[in-house]
Amino acid sequence: MDMLLLRDKYERAIILTGDGDFLPLFEYLKKQDKEITIIAFPKRTARELKRFAGSKFIGLTNERYLLERKTQKRRGP
Repeated sequence: MDMLLLRDKYERAIILTGDGDFLPLFEYLKKQDKEITIIAFPKRTARELKRFAGSKFIGLTNERYLLERKTQKRRGP
C-alpha cells in the first residue's frame, strides 16, 4: 500500500519479493514512470516477475555467493 500512497515521492523502487501477486502493482508503477528492480531467489520467483523485470531482476543466489566470498577474504586465514 505504501508504494501506491508514496509514489510521488520516489523515482525507483528496489523490491525483495518473488511473489507474482505483486505484478499488477509493479505494472501500474512502471506506467507511472517508476523504475522497478526486483531482488529474489530465482527458483522461488514467479516467471511473470522475472519476465517483467528483465535486466532489472537480481537473483540472490549469485550476490549471496559474492558477498560471502568477499567477507571470507577480508577475515583472512
